[in-house]
Amino acid sequence: HPACLHLYENIAVSYMVLENGSMAVQYFQKAKEIVQNQPSQNLSELARILSGLCAAYTQIGEYQKGEDACLESLKIRETTLGDTLSHGYALNLDNYCSVLDGHKNFKKAIEKAQKALYIRSEILKDYGLDYARELNNIGVLYIKLDQLDEAEYNCQKVIRVLDSLSLSVHPQYTSTLISLASIC
Repeated sequence: HPACLHLYENIAVSYMVLENGSMAVQYFQKAKEIVQNQPSQNLSELARILSGLCAAYTQIGEYQKGEDACLESLKIRETTLGDTLSHGYALNLDNYCSVLDGHKNFKKAIEKAQKALYIRSEILKDYGLDYARELNNIGVLYIKLDQLDEAEYNCQKVIRVLDSLSLSVHPQYTSTLISLASIC
């Protein structure tokens, strides 16, 4: 039933937070079916649900299914909606980075993460927690490529951003310190 769309999506997101990707996939799939069965599909909702589905598949290690969902979502955003500069698009790129990381395609993941970082900083003027998280993701990807100077630069930038937001007790701060420690 169409009224259940947002309920299913919220349940899926809750399962993601609980790190139960299998259940999240089930609820994202239910939400996707509702959108696809509507006479006039809301493509923005479909793109958002596919992006969530990508994250859920990635969480359970089904990277190819995650990539398929993510690429479908990106295609809808780019070609049908003309949406390449929004928060939703940046989030979609983040999810794609996770898939690429799972495929061990670190260079392409960095490229997509840098594009998301550009959208957040230059288009949306968002220098908050999402910006810091993106910098940390880039730093971790550089660690995986053994490009430690680049990794350190990005991780140090995360620390400065979180300090400026008075978030030195945030889990992202601790995660970044761990990343920095692994460089030493």
